[in-house]
Amino acid sequence: MANVTLIERNPAVLDTEAATRAKAEKAPYGVRREARAALALWIVPLAAYLAKRKPPRGLETVLRGLSYEQLAFMALRSILDRIHIGWGEAENPEMIFRLELGRRVRDELEFAGLLAAKPYVQAARNRRAALGKFRRVDWTNAECARVGDWLWDALAQMSCFDEDDRGLPCIRADHRAALEQFAEDHLYDHPLYKPRLEPPPAWTDWRVDCPGDLAATFVQTTDPRTIEKIEAAFAEGTIRPHAEALSRLQSVPFKINPAMLPLVREFAGEDYRRDVVVAEALIGQRFSNRVRCDWRGRLIPMCHFSYYRGDPVRSLFMFADGKPIDGAINWLEIAVANAYGEKGTWPERHKWVADNRELIKAVAADPGLIRRQPIGAKEPFQFAAACIEYVAADTHGPEYDTHLPVWLDASSNGLQHLAIMRRDVALAKLVNLEATSVVNIHAAARYQHRREKIFDGALSRSSHHPDGDRRCRALR
Repeated sequence: MANVTLIERNPAVLDTEAATRAKAEKAPYGVRREARAALALWIVPLAAYLAKRKPPRGLETVLRGLSYEQLAFMALRSILDRIHIGWGEAENPEMIFRLELGRRVRDELEFAGLLAAKPYVQAARNRRAALGKFRRVDWTNAECARVGDWLWDALAQMSCFDEDDRGLPCIRADHRAALEQFAEDHLYDHPLYKPRLEPPPAWTDWRVDCPGDLAATFVQTTDPRTIEKIEAAFAEGTIRPHAEALSRLQSVPFKINPAMLPLVREFAGEDYRRDVVVAEALIGQRFSNRVRCDWRGRLIPMCHFSYYRGDPVRSLFMFADGKPIDGAINWLEIAVANAYGEKGTWPERHKWVADNRELIKAVAADPGLIRRQPIGAKEPFQFAAACIEYVAADTHGPEYDTHLPVWLDASSNGLQHLAIMRRDVALAKLVNLEATSVVNIHAAARYQHRREKIFDGALSRSSHHPDGDRRCRALR
């Protein structure tokens, strides 16, 4: 269990909308995304107004230590935080606020002076005494209140504020509605929830910088031995095929399936509400999912909104770059049968599609049938997406550009790995590994041996896991 992270043991710590909102609520209101957006709009006009007003008499010179934009920022952020927290039950809450606001300006001025004095203080023998020489912003409560009054009067001129029933400032109703909508729209802009709009960098080292995205290493682990072996493998180049495969996989751009978004919004339920918000923000854009691996070599998408999720989310994904169907419509038939849950050989799945064309056409015309009628599909949302794409391709002919991913699971993953490791050509053919000669199996075995060495025998260890077949899944 040394290599198993908290998220692996309990995925719920990552996948709860309530936790996301709770974390957002803990932050002061003034630092939240919607408040920062409001500040960006309101600081400039407030600073311009302050520039036209005379500062409190006797404090003009010292206040020049801060720009009007800094003063406007402090005033706006302070009042936004106070409105959000509430004015409380004090007898004169506005007087208390004005005094606190003046003290904040005093503290900011003192901090600016201390920063300017830093080289002198560091060079002094007695730093405490040297630091004391620069503590010159010694305002009385009356002086703090005068500065607070000056900023309070300026805030009263802002059209974004109104008065509540007690005559205290509040955000005007239309501005508050806009801020709340902005917060709702941007709550999931974090890279944890929203994929990249630019191609991700290739995995060329143990850690690859990706500005604006989650910090990550090639393998999700904290085990020093594993880290040392992976770093050495990158240095020697032995892990390059695996790293190139992951780089190629994460470089494939996707787009949102616009036909499926209304269906997921209506029928997937509250558990997928966050995914709907993310998908709506991605409509009409190309995006990519960064991928890394765990210590076994299994793929780990770094964004929660990914093709590796369940049926409703997976149905929203299409390849951004389409290809002409060009006689390969049989693969769309396989996708339809797979999503419905039809098992058996490929000819048997083609026959199922031929026998159920009326159902497929009905779902393509009205995808909501997957919920309004008991049609029996194992993966109803992907079934609807496959039906829509299949009927469109069948209607338009070989020139039709298809964007639908066709999901094909492997056959007996554990046996596939054993066949490669044991160089067993007969077993390889039985589990659908296409090897035309023993040489191919031998080459695959050599690469597999390098992988096992890098990942410290993880495949053999994972075979004892109750879900060993799925956990043995790796890139081939």
